[in-house]
Amino acid sequence: MVLSSYANREIAALGQAFDPKGKSINGYQVNIGELKLTDGRNYTPSTPTGFAVKDRYHTNEIDVVWNRTDYSKVKQYNLYAKLNNGKEEFLGGVYGDNFYVKNLDKHVVALKLTAVGADQSESKPAIIELESKDYLSKVSVNETAEGFDISWGKENRGSKVRFDLSFTDGRKDTYTKTLDIKLASGKFEVPVKDDDRYLLRISTLDKRENVIDTVSYAGKMKDIYSESFDGSYYINGNKLWIDVPSSKDWWHTYITVNGVAVKPTKKYDGATTDYFIRGYHDLNGLSIPVEGSVIGITLEGYKGNMTKSRILR
Repeated sequence: MVLSSYANREIAALGQAFDPKGKSINGYQVNIGELKLTDGRNYTPSTPTGFAVKDRYHTNEIDVVWNRTDYSKVKQYNLYAKLNNGKEEFLGGVYGDNFYVKNLDKHVVALKLTAVGADQSESKPAIIELESKDYLSKVSVNETAEGFDISWGKENRGSKVRFDLSFTDGRKDTYTKTLDIKLASGKFEVPVKDDDRYLLRISTLDKRENVIDTVSYAGKMKDIYSESFDGSYYINGNKLWIDVPSSKDWWHTYITVNGVAVKPTKKYDGATTDYFIRGYHDLNGLSIPVEGSVIGITLEGYKGNMTKSRILR
């Protein structure tokens, strides 16, 4: 229907009706796919660019990213999964530059991303093929007291395998190790394991050390470390003042003077212990026998991890 004769007027409603001229029609059916109001212009966006896998996890989680276009040209991005039977499933739509899929069906062979214009038309899709001989396979990761034991299938393509470890809870240190892919297994040592959340990326590399594929593992490390005392102290007369430890998980503080344990008293029953309890005992005003005494401080974490004793003179 052409609306040029109604130019400069407002549309109050849009609908469709059928007039059977007062007659009853048996078995009549109408399927309406779309009612569309258009100005005749082409609002279909270009194919999205930069469509790629950011993280692919061993738990079938996947995070994809792309280059976002200004909202004046693209109103939404639609993500589809192509199954191995040829069918497509709509995974979701968003105006953004990334999409996270919690559990990708094992029958998905490709992901398709389209850009949606102002008239709801969709662009040609950007495609990520998920069936590839380059994909890293048969990966196994086991956490140990030293770090990780990692293995991978001998059929994987590439020259080397690289491990990259970072942390997602504020810890800034990172670790990297590269091995010959023919080894099919290796150890990845991590010097400090302190109940931290981590992201482990395992990548295959070609001869030029370009990344072929990456699979990610996320988890929480075992707590087998406690941070040593990093504070200071001062002495006034025969009294000792000690800084409160900055360690996030210290529970008990053990103090020795000239090798002899300082034993605080519990207020409610008068019993003595050979450690100071966090939030209960005061670390200030402790008696010391003579000036020049050797003071030792050891911390214990909530899970029983003991630090090396720090000696203060």
